[in-house]
Amino acid sequence: MEALRTTLLLAAALLLGYVSHANAARCSMHGFCDTKNKLPCIYNGVPKPVTDESARAIMKETCGDYFQIHGDSLCCDAAQIKELANQVKALEGLGLRRCEACYANFQKLLCNMACSPHQGDFLQVVHYDEEPHELAEIVNFYVDYATMRDLYASCINPRKFVRFAPLSFALCGQDYQNCTMNLWYGALGKRRVGLTSVDVTYEPVTKEAIFIGLREYRPFKDSMYGCNETVSGKTCACEDCEAVCENADDALKPVPLST
Repeated sequence: MEALRTTLLLAAALLLGYVSHANAARCSMHGFCDTKNKLPCIYNGVPKPVTDESARAIMKETCGDYFQIHGDSLCCDAAQIKELANQVKALEGLGLRRCEACYANFQKLLCNMACSPHQGDFLQVVHYDEEPHELAEIVNFYVDYATMRDLYASCINPRKFVRFAPLSFALCGQDYQNCTMNLWYGALGKRRVGLTSVDVTYEPVTKEAIFIGLREYRPFKDSMYGCNETVSGKTCACEDCEAVCENADDALKPVPLST
């Protein structure tokens, strides 16, 4: 009986330790180990405080009230925050600020990918430099499928895609009018596009957690604006958002006379 009690207590302790580990803040990357090429360092530790006041101001301008929501310790340092600001600005050059909802959604994705204190839960470094393996070069970014779908829907109007972004051909090839979510994320995850410091493979996940080997990953998950929602006082144009067109059509319909 005593042996059984000891076994149960040990199992409970292990389970508690596992749950605590699963909920603990952890990073996959932190800082730049190659400052010339802006390649981040592999770092499997806890988030570090951001004390640089200039970087904190840039973070607020770029990602809003991020410190209030996530605390002062993040998985990015001052240099990465300054680079993140450039990456978020690059969204405009890609035509992704024609619709403010699309821009705000992608901004949220980039800010969390670069700096979230829980980055290690959803970002896996899969390719790195030769020994001593300090530089991250390619990562898998595990994202909740609904989050990916809703972000994509806020940016792509399937009926009028050709009018949406000047980069449509470059992103999805000759058949850009039949662009798919996978093609779109695949193109935007390339480092050369300017949105990330590493090549990113966006991996849609439908489960609460997945195991890669013995490591558990929990997909990034957040609510996304619909393209017909007003964000920062701005609403998408009809040509960029089918739902806005539908609302406009409804408004023009004659009201039936009451009898």
